[in-house]
Amino acid sequence: MAPPAGALGPAPAVPIEKVLKLFTGANSQQLYDRHMSALDRLCKANASGFAIKDLPQIQQLLELTLGLISVKGMADFVQPAVTLIK
Repeated sequence: MAPPAGALGPAPAVPIEKVLKLFTGANSQQLYDRHMSALDRLCKANASGFAIKDLPQIQQLLELTLGLISVKGMADFVQPAVTLIK
């Protein structure tokens, strides 16, 4: 039986590799709104936590996010960084 219309199901999986590529790609490094959106989707899809095997990639994402906060002064990334840690 299909869920009722408008019902929220589990968040779709978000490949961490794609989020990393979004942060580091030559054509997407400056797309900060997309970075925040991707972090938000990643955190929602992994609300119960990340697998241990994914932690090195999560560390990379956190370091990139913290770099945007400290080097570029982008305070908008504070909340996504906190959500990523939780």
